[in-house]
Amino acid sequence: ENLTSMHLIWETLMEALPEAEQPPLPRIGRLGAPGKLETLLEEAGFEQFEVNPLLLTFHFEDFDSYWKINTEAGLLKEPLDLFSPSDQEKLKEKVRKLSQPFQKSGALVFQNEALPGLPVKSVLSAHSSGRL
Repeated sequence: ENLTSMHLIWETLMEALPEAEQPPLPRIGRLGAPGKLETLLEEAGFEQFEVNPLLLTFHFEDFDSYWKINTEAGLLKEPLDLFSPSDQEKLKEKVRKLSQPFQKSGALVFQNEALPGLPVKSVLSAHSSGRL
């Protein structure tokens, strides 16, 4: 997955944290590396599958709504809470500047990419392996 809307904040937080304090990359972004999902499906025994990127457009009314939605709960809240309120404000302003390329008429618009996979496992291979 390529979740630009989330990764913009995530990467900014990780750059500011000492390496020993950085949490692992959330599961939501772990299969986005080229070929990773295909490899996992092959290793699981799927002989036929399709992985087709799906573009998802995320619209936010303005930067403050984008920040609020992404940081008040969920996977970005915990690492953000490691910072003091004044450092959080500095990080917010850094992300505000980084988000400028995504501004359109005052709103923020991100193109995120999901990687849905459609695997097909043959009944014959499942039967011969004793799983039926």
